[in-house]
Amino acid sequence: MEPLLSTFDRVSNRLAFAIVLASLLIGSSLIVLAGISPKWHDIPVIGLAGFVIAGVMGFWLLISILRRGSM
Repeated sequence: MEPLLSTFDRVSNRLAFAIVLASLLIGSSLIVLAGISPKWHDIPVIGLAGFVIAGVMGFWLLISILRRGSM
């Protein structure tokens, strides 16, 4: 029973991480489309920061999945 619980725990953690990642991408997209200042090269800094953080989080999730050896 313990391996099953461990698997469910890992899957639920990845799912929660993916949901946070998706909401960060959507929020950043809305901020960029709204054109909120301050801007850097006509791109809102807050939206750009959100995309960078989402990219790092997505890369981290991908590495953790590949390190574990199973999708």
